[in-house]
Amino acid sequence: MRKTAQKGIIDPKIIIGGIVVLVVIFILATGKFNFSASVGDKPSSKTESQTEQVRPEESQPEQTQSPSVPKSYKSDQYSFSLEYPGEWSHKEAQGQYVAAFFSPLESSSDTYREFLGVKAISIASIPSSPLELATDLWEKQTVAESKDDDFKVVERKSSTISGKEASELVYTVNIEGKAAKGFVKITIANDNIYIFQYFAETDKYEQFLSDIETIISSISL
Repeated sequence: MRKTAQKGIIDPKIIIGGIVVLVVIFILATGKFNFSASVGDKPSSKTESQTEQVRPEESQPEQTQSPSVPKSYKSDQYSFSLEYPGEWSHKEAQGQYVAAFFSPLESSSDTYREFLGVKAISIASIPSSPLELATDLWEKQTVAESKDDDFKVVERKSSTISGKEASELVYTVNIEGKAAKGFVKITIANDNIYIFQYFAETDKYEQFLSDIETIISSISL
């Protein structure tokens, strides 16, 4: 923060401007995060102002494609593209997500589908938004709003997405009494904050991690 010519005194306009920027980023970059993605979930009991539930049963592909052939996804609106495994499926506009990508059902008794949700928030009106600040605010807001779900960040590290600097947070959480694990990767590009968030039952986290990493590595921003 730039100081005035008088040593030790900070220009009040700079302070106010900084607070405004922080508040705007806080509102844009964090929001509400819903952890449930169970097949056949009833509508959320949360208020309409909160995130809608991701409904994987609606995410079946419209046409059959060989599981060995990756599928392509592109968002012209948010300037990104990626590839996902042929046996996975996707659904547009899932609550606050631009799109969500779902693992295949493993059996008729499978009640949870692991998924990767993608969110993009425009920050064109906020110049020089720092990645670390956006990540800090996402973590603090999510932890604060997820006390009943025991949300906890267990690891934080630097990463990259499409050759751009990214922050990665690995977390644990309870989903309707089930132990779950996932990670979120956050990066800034094209005047957007991009949030890529993976959810899995704890014992399935490693099973689908390779597919998720393949999707992440295919992202173009």
